[in-house]
Amino acid sequence: MKKELLVIFGFILLLLMLKFGVRIFIVTSGSMEPHLKTGSIVVTSRKSNYLTGDVIAFKPSNYLIVHRIEGVLEEKFSTKGAANTAVDVKSVSQNQVLGKVLFSLPYVGYFLKFCLTFQGFLMLV
Repeated sequence: MKKELLVIFGFILLLLMLKFGVRIFIVTSGSMEPHLKTGSIVVTSRKSNYLTGDVIAFKPSNYLIVHRIEGVLEEKFSTKGAANTAVDVKSVSQNQVLGKVLFSLPYVGYFLKFCLTFQGFLMLV
């Protein structure tokens, strides 16, 4: 019975995430320390506009970055990691933004990453 409820809860959560454009990412580097700890998960949502100071997830190529918007110029964003000394070299266009960070949960990403392994899956089942 407990497993069935967990599956139902997971399915409902997935449907809500799809409906409201919510996505979850795991922080894998320290570029946003101490604001976002490595191993945290961030929950993001797409917005119609983004402002200076917003922390966003974006995909400039085949990798994901979570940084703060430092400035906006002609619909492009300059971004910077909290632990970095300089702004990012390349600006970010609106279509590269996956969403604004709504909140984070420290270290939960380590657990989720383990659950995606074969051993982690076996522990959950």
